[in-house]
This record gives sequence, structure tokens and C-alpha cells, in this order.
Amino acid sequence: MDIALQEIKKLLCLNKNTLDIEDIINCISSYNDDDIFDLTDCISKKDINGYFNTLKNLLNKGEKPISVFYTLLNHIKMLQEARLFQSNNYSLDSFVKFTGKNPYYCKLIYESASNFTKEELDKSLIAFMGNETRIKFSSNPNIILEELSFKLFCN
Repeated sequence: MDIALQEIKKLLCLNKNTLDIEDIINCISSYNDDDIFDLTDCISKKDINGYFNTLKNLLNKGEKPISVFYTLLNHIKMLQEARLFQSNNYSLDSFVKFTGKNPYYCKLIYESASNFTKEELDKSLIAFMGNETRIKFSSNPNIILEELSFKLFCN
């Protein structure tokens, strides 16, 4: 469901009264779930080399930087929520119920959230949210995505 919402947000960013099929095809990404999972997994493990290799592969395969951006933004938000649950001594089950997401996915997020401080996640979230408009309208969104990616690992 998150992916569908991300794709709808991208279409809304086109600022057009009507969309034709070409607009939709150009905007909607050809998602490679394994690569996206690998990318978010590298964040969770703080694997900077793996992250940048996977990011490069995704972009070379034609993945839209804006779709990668929203995937990373959602991943950071989930890590932040999990970290908040941990710091308040809430269980994994509470986190799963709160998010309503797949329990296995929540378990991975919940376990990896302890790799980050609240401050690291806050800085990353602020950096991403502060650059949302910039990446949408940039003539070279890949560079902005790479800049933000460095901020993920250099807090």
C-alpha cells in the first residue's frame, strides 16, 4: 500500500489537470523489490559501501530518484517510530499493532532501530523532508539523492 501511495504522490506532483497514459508510464517506476529491500537493509546495517553500490545499480536500472527518495523517507520514518517505541519500553507486538504493517517487516525495522540514536534519525528525517521539493523539481535529482544519502551515514 505504501508503494501505491508513493506512486500517487509522484503523479500529483506533475501539477496537471489531466494525465494521459504516457504521463503515468513515465512517472511510475519499475520497482525492483529485491534491490529496494537491499538498499533499506544497507541503511539498517549502516553498510555504506553496500548502500552506494545498490543505489547506483537501482539508478542505472532506471529507477526514478523520486521513488527511491520516498522509499528512503518512509524507511527513516519507520526506524524513528521503532526507536521511539524502544525508548519507551514498548514491545515489538505493540509496534506491529501500531503500524499495521507486515510483522516480519516490523521485526526487521524494530531490531535495526537500535543501531541508531534518536538524534541520528531526527537529522536524517529533517534532511530528507527539507529536500523534498528540491528533489521533485531538480534537473539532476540523482545528485540530490546522493547528497542526502551521505547525510544518512555522516550524522
